[in-house]
Amino acid sequence: MKKILLFAITFLALDSFGQTQIEPFAPSVPGTYIGGFGSVAVLASVPGTTAWTVEGSGTGSYPFVGDDGATVFGYTGSVGNYCAVGLSLGSTLTLVSPEMNFGVNTNNPTLTFKWGQSQLFSGLPGYYNAQQLEVLYKEGSGGSWNVLTTITTIDAAYSWHNEIVDLSAVSDFSALYIGFRVTCNTPGLLYPTFDYGETVIDEIVVTGTSTCTNTTNSFSVNTCGSYTVPSGDETYNTPGTQTVMDTIPNTAGCDSVLTISLTLKAHTANSITETACFSYTVPSGDETYTTVGTQTVMDTIQNVAGCDSVLTINLTINSVDTSLTINTFPITANATGAAYQWLEGCDSSPSSISGETNQSFTPSDFGWYSCEVTQNGCTDTSTCYYFEWEGIDENNQSFDIYPNPSKGSIILDLNSIQGLQTMTIADMNGKIVVHDQINGGSQINYSLNLENGIYIISLVDNEGIIRRSKLIIE
Repeated sequence: MKKILLFAITFLALDSFGQTQIEPFAPSVPGTYIGGFGSVAVLASVPGTTAWTVEGSGTGSYPFVGDDGATVFGYTGSVGNYCAVGLSLGSTLTLVSPEMNFGVNTNNPTLTFKWGQSQLFSGLPGYYNAQQLEVLYKEGSGGSWNVLTTITTIDAAYSWHNEIVDLSAVSDFSALYIGFRVTCNTPGLLYPTFDYGETVIDEIVVTGTSTCTNTTNSFSVNTCGSYTVPSGDETYNTPGTQTVMDTIPNTAGCDSVLTISLTLKAHTANSITETACFSYTVPSGDETYTTVGTQTVMDTIQNVAGCDSVLTINLTINSVDTSLTINTFPITANATGAAYQWLEGCDSSPSSISGETNQSFTPSDFGWYSCEVTQNGCTDTSTCYYFEWEGIDENNQSFDIYPNPSKGSIILDLNSIQGLQTMTIADMNGKIVVHDQINGGSQINYSLNLENGIYIISLVDNEGIIRRSKLIIE
């Protein structure tokens, strides 16, 4: 006949992921936390038996028999649910709890449990040998086992015994393991030829008090869009004012209960249509657009609540064609479908020429002229050009230019011309590129920065007489 050693254990407060979360002991629910091998179907908070593990090389028919009679770590007998172990003589096995977190505010932690020899329950008294039972703990999965107490299970009555073990020797309760190590080292009492033994354990209980002092705090939050509480557990998105609660650790590691007066304001979105001349700067001022045509651009500004207002802008940028055809008379603005106003003068405030509002214009006198064009709701002014009627009499220039051709540095020899007032240089399109006042003298030196080409130099005296000559830049 095989000898059987039984070992029964109970835990009620184990989470289904393998760690017993016992902290806090007493801030909100003072009292006792129990674990065991009762029916999982009845006690939903108890994890599967695989939450427990075995260490050692003991042999026997029932090394921690399961509560279904087939799996490890529990047994259902006539006196209830418990964990049983059967070992051969000289064998040792350790039943290891899941990792437990007792937290950092634990005071007077105590382990209690019930143990016995199961001869009474199996109906075979005297067949089984005495067992040595050691209660152990280790801090962390890689820690070393420490012995809390040692019990030799010699009991003629074969009854249940209650044990109380002080856990104050534990220094770190954040990853605590409790072990029950059983060693079969004595033959049976009545039948010494039987070298099996059994032990049962049940109703493991962890008690303690808390050293925590919980705190409370209240504050207001006024924000846009959404708000996540300090613990990160909840995020609120509904606009309006509400009171929400949260709990975080305080500086002592205990609960800090937060009452938050929360005001959430909404972000908004809007679409607008804008038409601009030449360029457009978005309302925020962050971007300026210059591409002519229709496009969609985005911008973000604050709404009246101080939150984001996302703008979709249907944008049209218009421009004006200010080019002129000047190589023939009359002068013609190239823009079509526009309004025109011809101007005289090249300073910052040219004069409007009365009645000259047609697309083409013929100057009545030499001078500087331009055209103000209004097109697509936008107004711009053309380049200012110098126009004159007389041709260039190269045989009667009245002044000399040298060197000519030139690299850019020239001397004007005025040949004693009196009363000269202005000098202009125009390109072959009539565009003025240099305009200067003449204050007397017989020679004038110029250093010009002009592109290669042919230019016309014109001198105007105080009587309006114009003298011209060609200048070649190479």
